[in-house]
Amino acid sequence: MAKGANALPCPPATASDESDDEDPVTTVLVSSSARGAPTKKPPRKRFVVMNLSKCRYHIVRQAALELGWCIEDEDRTDVPTEYAKSSDHAALLEKLFPCFRYRPEETPQIHWVDCSVLLPRVAALKCFQRLNHFPNMHLLCRKMLFFSRCMKMRERFPEWYTFFPKSYSLRTDEKALQEEVRSLRGKVKTFLMKPNAGCQGKGIILTRNPVKEAKHLKDQDYIVQYYVHRPLLIDGKKFDMRVYVLMTMCGAANDNSEDEGGRHWSGGTIGGGLELYVHTEGLVRICATPYSKPTTDNLGDVCKHLTNYSVNKESEDYAFAGAEGADEAPSDISLSNEGDGTEGFTSNKRDFRFLETFVNETMQSSAGSNGADGGGGDEDDDDEPHEARTKGAASNTSTPWQQLLRKVDRAIVLSVMSALHDVRHAYQASGSLSGQREDGRNSFELMGFDVLVTRSGNVHVLEINHSPSLFCDTVLDVRIKKNVLKDTLRIISKGVPDLRKCSDVGYRKYNAKMKAKGELTIPANSGFRSVFPLLAAKEGDEAVQAYHDREMQIFHQVWEGMSSNASSAQSSVLLSRRASKTPPTPTAGVATAARKSFSSAPAAATVLPKLTVPRR
Repeated sequence: MAKGANALPCPPATASDESDDEDPVTTVLVSSSARGAPTKKPPRKRFVVMNLSKCRYHIVRQAALELGWCIEDEDRTDVPTEYAKSSDHAALLEKLFPCFRYRPEETPQIHWVDCSVLLPRVAALKCFQRLNHFPNMHLLCRKMLFFSRCMKMRERFPEWYTFFPKSYSLRTDEKALQEEVRSLRGKVKTFLMKPNAGCQGKGIILTRNPVKEAKHLKDQDYIVQYYVHRPLLIDGKKFDMRVYVLMTMCGAANDNSEDEGGRHWSGGTIGGGLELYVHTEGLVRICATPYSKPTTDNLGDVCKHLTNYSVNKESEDYAFAGAEGADEAPSDISLSNEGDGTEGFTSNKRDFRFLETFVNETMQSSAGSNGADGGGGDEDDDDEPHEARTKGAASNTSTPWQQLLRKVDRAIVLSVMSALHDVRHAYQASGSLSGQREDGRNSFELMGFDVLVTRSGNVHVLEINHSPSLFCDTVLDVRIKKNVLKDTLRIISKGVPDLRKCSDVGYRKYNAKMKAKGELTIPANSGFRSVFPLLAAKEGDEAVQAYHDREMQIFHQVWEGMSSNASSAQSSVLLSRRASKTPPTPTAGVATAARKSFSSAPAAATVLPKLTVPRR
């Protein structure tokens, strides 16, 4: 197949298209009518090309096509026929924009790849281009690195970092794990051993004796966690939430306290330019086998204890959404078929609309509880020692579902902040926060947070996926994942100009024009809600404003505590270099020193006044 044969031309905008995407281009194309007289066509939307040559998920293609974008697959020949039309948008570009030189690997404004990226890949981006990964995201999405960081954060901020089970790395915390097991003094507890780079539930071990089990492992690249007991059950079965989180910024050269629409942030600029959004739609993944407390006899029943879809779909008891009673996923799912909206209320995979109804009906008496999920000595009556509790997120004026979402939102923000300094450091090293790219918008990240809910309404982050699966086995997958993707693409392309205006000067002019119009803000009909920073509440809504102020104050305290330790670590490295008169070492040395300094930081933290965040 010739290069560009998989690509589709951008269709003319229609009235319905105008509501789907902002910023139509004012270029008028002239054509001949049936009478031969020239007529004016409707204004064409921005000409946006998305490179998907390294993406295996066709739902991403479908979402881009429904937004009227062009797709570049380069020389791939494995794209299904519905995405491999005979039209060539490179030829169309030559016709529309004479003297325009199109390069399939360089010209597209949006790039989507399935794997993580290295620093040179990000450094090669132009100011008007977007890539779906930040560098160094493995610090957040590799289990061992993430939970080890969170354990250090719990030592410093014990009141807030309580949204995950107690964790130990076999590589670095083996002695601490042995002491923890000895401290139980024969009390029976269940542990999960997860491979650091594992996914889809592969390699997870349930055991009563992790120290003994570790001796039989060839690879010690594992994280050991307490099993979370007393989970909230649906139809008597354990479940978790797949929450889709979009990070559009990890830092900016010039932070200010307003968004593009002129609205002031509640609590000021905290987090060094971080922007996080959570989608209102998500998946509820239910186990195939009814839950019972872990025993020696049922530890091998993974469909009872693990909520991973890849594990449970192999069970004969698993019911697929939209195909109740079927023992396998439908084989003819169309990516344009979003179902009738009822698929998310039955089967072993459901949506947040169902979960909202379920939570409001079953957690009226316990959703606001901040206590432990039990206090007895039996394993089924309590969570791991120092029960992970989410404090202060409840409100008497909100529903149980709203209270649960607030706890989830806080856990998400604090999770990202645990690795934010190092992610931002690498991003800055790529040149993405300086020069023509000082707005810091070259990269974005769509993550999948897996969250477990207990009977008392506490939340536990089980895992963070920096490349969540976008395969669609059912119409429920199509509806939710396509909506998430379309909203993601709308947000990240806000400041991306038409292809023919893609230059340093054109990018600045376009963004200045859009900002003056107030069109760089997230549309009100977007499925994403901002969780960091929290926008000021509507006038008169004092309860929401008080909640926003309280949450931002917590984030302020955490960020300032992390910043002071990182700054002191950097200063100590610079002083040691001067004393030894050695040349500067790579920036990774500063990050390593910062982590060492942070790990030895005192447990106490001082609450800082609001809106007084010094620049780093």
